[in-house]
Amino acid sequence: MDRNTKRLAVAAAVLILVLAGCEDEDGAHAEPTTDSAATARAERANAAMAATTFHATGTSTAVSNATVETWYDPAQGLHSVVKRNFAVIGRIICRDGVSAMSRSLTSDNPALADDYIVSRLPGGCAQLFTIPLSVQAPLTSDGSGAVNGVRADAVKAVTEQETAVFRIAAEGRPYILRQESTRGHLTSHTEYGEFGRPVTIPPLPPK
Repeated sequence: MDRNTKRLAVAAAVLILVLAGCEDEDGAHAEPTTDSAATARAERANAAMAATTFHATGTSTAVSNATVETWYDPAQGLHSVVKRNFAVIGRIICRDGVSAMSRSLTSDNPALADDYIVSRLPGGCAQLFTIPLSVQAPLTSDGSGAVNGVRADAVKAVTEQETAVFRIAAEGRPYILRQESTRGHLTSHTEYGEFGRPVTIPPLPPK
């Protein structure tokens, strides 16, 4: 991933956490703990999410005091709208792996909402919400429970910077139903639903 692409994914952090590398006190990467069951569960969830339409609502650890609403269609792309006090302060639009993010989401200046940072995502638009599969953020199982009445198994990814828990449907298709994240004193959550329903994704903004 190039530097601009990584900055886009980390700074926006609207749908998922693109988790940074775990490092020990000497600055070397920590030895990852492998949980093959958690990794397999995450891979199934990623495949299912990338292949369906959905609508998601929640918050973000990267944009304070804001709400995030997202729509995705594998044939069209992704659209996220970020609001604060009910006013739109920025967007992310992704089509064919090209993502345009409002500069306001990195500068916290709403006047830059229509000024976009454009970058190509190597993993396509699904990179913005799928569970990161990286030795720098090893996955572990985190128990089970229910999300809105649906049985769900949890997968956790932890680094020095952030902890993210993804609750994956344990019955039916293995969709991500909820994501809960913690970065320092900040917390966020996102709930996913309306799987398979039609959505409309706007075009990328003019260059």
